[in-house]
Amino acid sequence: MVSVTVGLPEVVPCSGKKSTMVGFDENLVRVMDELTSGGSNLQILPIVGMGGIGKTTLVQNAFHHPYIEHYFHKRIWFTISHEYSVREILLRQFNNGEDQESNETLVGLGERFYRSLFGERYLIIMDDVWSTKVWDDLKMFFPNNNNGSRIMLTTRESSVAISLGSYKPYVIGFLNEEKSWNLFCEKAFAQEDCPYPELEETSKNIAKSCNGLPLAIVVVGGLLGKSNMTREYWEFVAENVKAFRNSKDSGGCLKILSLSYNNLPIHLKPCFLNVKEDKCFMCGLRTSLQRIDLNEVHDVSQLTSLASVFVCSTCQNKYPSLTRATVVRVRLVKRNFLGRVPKYDEILLPTSVRYLQLNNWEFVSPSAIALLWNLETFC
Repeated sequence: MVSVTVGLPEVVPCSGKKSTMVGFDENLVRVMDELTSGGSNLQILPIVGMGGIGKTTLVQNAFHHPYIEHYFHKRIWFTISHEYSVREILLRQFNNGEDQESNETLVGLGERFYRSLFGERYLIIMDDVWSTKVWDDLKMFFPNNNNGSRIMLTTRESSVAISLGSYKPYVIGFLNEEKSWNLFCEKAFAQEDCPYPELEETSKNIAKSCNGLPLAIVVVGGLLGKSNMTREYWEFVAENVKAFRNSKDSGGCLKILSLSYNNLPIHLKPCFLNVKEDKCFMCGLRTSLQRIDLNEVHDVSQLTSLASVFVCSTCQNKYPSLTRATVVRVRLVKRNFLGRVPKYDEILLPTSVRYLQLNNWEFVSPSAIALLWNLETFC
């Protein structure tokens, strides 16, 4: 079996470890049946659904199922995403997924790949497909051996699934309330139900607020499973998740993911800064953005790491030396004096900032002010 991950994957699904499948067992059975039945000609099975709905998890569990491993002589996994290189895809196939220099032409690589599949019953996964172009670019390298070989692709785009699918697209829907609760309990408590009576009602509200989206349930449940089992903290999380659910914008799941991001140790946060919203860290605009890396200072010892942030073209022109700036991560709190749970946020500030107005927000750690070396006015 050959397993290759190509592009810039969010998930590396080829470890052989089974992922959580609560609520998806019937989907797994149906997908496996589709893969191993039907005509002998090469066919494409598209799996379609929104981001976080569980497409990759479903396909991963089918890919590693013992029956599928036995049925297909070769299994290959490609993660495509928005940007891909056909030559990279084929070259990594022969280098165990590693980037290596080669002077071999695309034609030569394609011929080798084609020959490696010729006569074999193979399964190829194309994960995270965004357009039909990737199929047009790769299909010439997949021989039709008339022996039951299959291509399975995942996509968020219904039009892609309809255009490419030999089958009717397999659509993954949301979990119902019962399955959402079962999945939440597995991630938060590692058992089938809540063992803390004082947290059960809040837990059910949190699971319900995730709107049946498996990724949101897994992230929030995993976060709470590692937290202190205190009612105050769980109610704080419940309030935030509910607010994200009721938000009119489309970033509810991203904001739920940010709950987990905000609880990472400070030295790990630079690895996951793409969890934050795509907006200029200086002015908040969401247009004409460019990602840049800045030095982030962590304490008075001036220990630094790289922080990847978005900057709009206006701020780039206004502050031409911004790429040489040093930033500090500041955690803020807005307290509510009516007894409600306080709200928290986190921002990056240039250490060169001179004027700062927080509008009813406060520093969680006032010592952070010491890192704003040029601050002259604070209100």
